[in-house]
Amino acid sequence: MKTNPLITFLLGVLIVGAVATFGLALGYERNFRRLRTLEMQALQIQNTGVIIGSLVNDTIEYSKKNPAVTGILQRAGVPQQFLSPQTQPQPSRVR
Repeated sequence: MKTNPLITFLLGVLIVGAVATFGLALGYERNFRRLRTLEMQALQIQNTGVIIGSLVNDTIEYSKKNPAVTGILQRAGVPQQFLSPQTQPQPSRVR
């Protein structure tokens, strides 16, 4: 039985193509898993931001009743524009 070089070549191309397809599928799966992980982390970060924003808003509302909280808000970096004028602490007078 003779070996046809064309059949050998085509078989080689088929094997190389199968290995390349397997490698690409593996890479795709790895990147897809990484994407899902990053999406979950992004969702957690967004949820944390919403919770912190809600907490800041509640604290600003509470500072209207208890101005002593205003100092905490200022140290946390809440801009002055969000603090109502009656809740902003009076500067202490140095004698």
